[in-house]
Amino acid sequence: MLLDKEIEGFGEIFRMLSYDEIGTSTLQSRALAGVANATYVFCLPAPAAPAAPAGTS
Repeated sequence: MLLDKEIEGFGEIFRMLSYDEIGTSTLQSRALAGVANATYVFCLPAPAAPAAPAGTS
């Protein structure tokens, strides 16, 4: 088990906030958060395309 305690509702809030940007694709998100060994852990989906290096957009 990765987490000692899951932060309930984090995935739902993440999907709700992402909906305006990516629409119904947000329903596929597996975002979750919790605590492991007294450390907060956030598992977030990666963007479909890699981010551009700073200053090159």
